[in-house]
Amino acid sequence: MNTRKTSLNLPLPLQFLAAWIGVWLGRVLQAQVDYLKAENLLLRKKLGTKRVRLTDAERRRLAMLGKALGRKGLAAIATIASPETILRWYRELVAKKYDGSQQRGQGRPKTAAIIVKMASENS
Repeated sequence: MNTRKTSLNLPLPLQFLAAWIGVWLGRVLQAQVDYLKAENLLLRKKLGTKRVRLTDAERRRLAMLGKALGRKGLAAIATIASPETILRWYRELVAKKYDGSQQRGQGRPKTAAIIVKMASENS
């Protein structure tokens, strides 16, 4: 009797096939990541000590992708900027999103303006 339960109740050969495909995809993706890391390091060495100038759009993109990786994930792969810098860009992006200063008016009108307005409306 099969006491092991699976969420999909697939036959054992299909479970094996699904697991094999998952492992294979994981290896392919890891190979791609390893290649991109090596390529990134080579390009960084060629650049030398020069700073890479990024546009705001590029910073936003790196910030969004970097937030998903977290500080430890960024520490392993980030070469353009430090993990702290990338996460700071993300915090600034979020702060800008929730900044309500553009929606606020100029504040309370001057007392003299209110008095003149009341006097003109109520003769």
